[in-house]
Amino acid sequence: MVRPTTPPPGGRHALFEHVRDPRNGKSREGSAAEPITLLRDLPADEVSDAAMAVIRSVVAAETGVPEHRIEPERPFSDIGLDSVMGIAIRGKLQQSTGIELPAAILWTHPTPAALTRYLSAMAEGARSTGR
Repeated sequence: MVRPTTPPPGGRHALFEHVRDPRNGKSREGSAAEPITLLRDLPADEVSDAAMAVIRSVVAAETGVPEHRIEPERPFSDIGLDSVMGIAIRGKLQQSTGIELPAAILWTHPTPAALTRYLSAMAEGARSTGR
């Protein structure tokens, strides 16, 4: 087995600079994490718009597709979503919304509109149960 004797260009830090510390939400560079707005804490008439905005933002960041090109009824698979991206998007949506999501959420709710309806219903349920 051959092992490198020097770190890769940019060092190890370059490989992990985009990773946020789960304990404090800070990136490896030390900048603060985006503030989290829990959907259940929003007024009912704002939840749907907020959910769609979060979905577009997270999907755009993960896929590289501009937010304005993520259409509500266009399937995620049409913009190149694969299973690895799906898991990453699910994790970011959980962090951004405060709602626990099943692993296959983007496959069972394959469009931004369907996912928005799901998140809105979950936020309403969480609000009514006080969770």
